Amino acid sequence: MSAVIEASPKWGLQNKELERTRSTQTAVGPRRSIQCSTGSWVRVTLRLLVSAALFLVTPITSTALEIKFGLGGCLPSSLCYWSVEIRADRSGTLEADPQGHLSRGFTVSRKSFSEVAAVIRREEFFSLPPEVGDWPVDGPSAWLEITDGKQHHKVLIGKLPEEFQAIWKTDVGPIGRAFRLCEAMRSLARVDEIPHCWGLPIERKK
Repeated sequence: MSAVIEASPKWGLQNKELERTRSTQTAVGPRRSIQCSTGSWVRVTLRLLVSAALFLVTPITSTALEIKFGLGGCLPSSLCYWSVEIRADRSGTLEADPQGHLSRGFTVSRKSFSEVAAVIRREEFFSLPPEVGDWPVDGPSAWLEITDGKQHHKVLIGKLPEEFQAIWKTDVGPIGRAFRLCEAMRSLARVDEIPHCWGLPIERKK
């Protein structure tokens, strides 16, 4: 009996030690699981924040932007017709008549393409009326046709009215907006020989 009585406390101590070990493992287990899931959550959050930051600092460029612009009608000492087409991949084509040697293909730089897209948004092209300017008989005229995704609009541009000669660069109405767009599109061709939109005061280079 004494042997049994002496063994019982030792066995009880072993059981208590085993229970403490199991309880410790049970307590540690969930903490590790929480740390793991918390770490994953932090990593996902960081990735989302980085993606959002990159989106905010990346210039917005319309990849569906397509532009057609041209001027027809013979003017003294100028071409009778020229047109520029810019496609969504930034490739462009200039056609000129009768000076066909000016016709060529070209590529618009990313910077220039972004700047033109910004001008189109700033001048609110898609809200312009279908026709802008004066329309003398048999006078030259320009046209600007732009597609941006599902938006499509075409504007015919006549002669700049005389009362806008001095203010077309700052006018906030349809006249100023249309003729500023006209000059922005003309600059894409990078050919000095092609005429400006009709009626614009030509600034001579010094």
